Amino acid sequence: MKLAHRIEPDALEELPGETILYSGRLELEEMLRKVVRSVEQVAMQYSPKNAVPYISKVDAGTVELIKSFGVQVVSSGDLIQEVEAKLNDKQLKSHREAAAFLFECVNEAFSFIRTSLKKKQSVSELVVQEFLVNRFKRNRYISNYPPIVAVDAHTGNPHYAPAKKTNFTIKPGSLVLLDLWCKKNEKESTYADITWVGYVGEEIPPKIQEVFDIVREARDKAIDFVRGRVLAGHPLFGYVIDDKARHVITTRGYGEHFTHRTGHSIGDEVHWIGANIDNFETEEHRRIIPKTCFSIEPGIYLKDFGIRSEVDVYVDERHVEVNPPELQDAIILI
Repeated sequence: MKLAHRIEPDALEELPGETILYSGRLELEEMLRKVVRSVEQVAMQYSPKNAVPYISKVDAGTVELIKSFGVQVVSSGDLIQEVEAKLNDKQLKSHREAAAFLFECVNEAFSFIRTSLKKKQSVSELVVQEFLVNRFKRNRYISNYPPIVAVDAHTGNPHYAPAKKTNFTIKPGSLVLLDLWCKKNEKESTYADITWVGYVGEEIPPKIQEVFDIVREARDKAIDFVRGRVLAGHPLFGYVIDDKARHVITTRGYGEHFTHRTGHSIGDEVHWIGANIDNFETEEHRRIIPKTCFSIEPGIYLKDFGIRSEVDVYVDERHVEVNPPELQDAIILI
């Protein structure tokens, strides 16, 4: 059953069901009561205590109004996933292609830095960012924001954005973090999102190596947990995956420096409407459902540098796929 205003009677024409028309506030309430009178529960874009802000779109007054009709309001979070977050075959194919393309971009960017330094050419965060943006354009990939290119202390800021006032030059001894996300510039395309790190030199400093090893372990523990639960046919929840990755980093003494969730839903937008991998910024108690995609990206951020390693994970009923398939198991020597 659909409820529409008489001045816009065709607003919901594309949706199935009978249409009921109303005019004015009093008739709206009367019609709403009619619509919900035969049910005990109504699912709305509501999250108890705003635990998951992504799905809390209904104002408190509207929730109060629906409750006043004697029905229980429940969250539509899982229903939203079923409708919006599942990938069809075309979307999954585009995600794989985007991830493979980003992997190529990472390797080309590190090679570009290496070649520039050998030629004694100045290369900075903004120069590398421009290199990547142009690569996107030439291959008809789009992104809501330019990729992150962070150098040295800037790698300690998870969402650092290069700018003229803060632009660091890359030099011997520099740590370089590349965080890239994009999708094909066409309908039904899906984002991919990856992060890799490289070091300009022949030997990784011990502290940087230590932090990288911990982040890599947290990433792999999370992936292994996902794979084990899915293959066994057991329920999988975003908050538990976050706990698994966070436990590794916390037990190594860096818990306070892991300052964001472990991952986010991926789909039509790089941060999408499905279940996130989060028990830190939000309480993500929605179940990870088949045919959905999300990132796993633990990180440790210190005053002088930061490390993050990010891959994308797609789950089906009994299948787990990591994209790109190549995991970063060692810091790239530039």
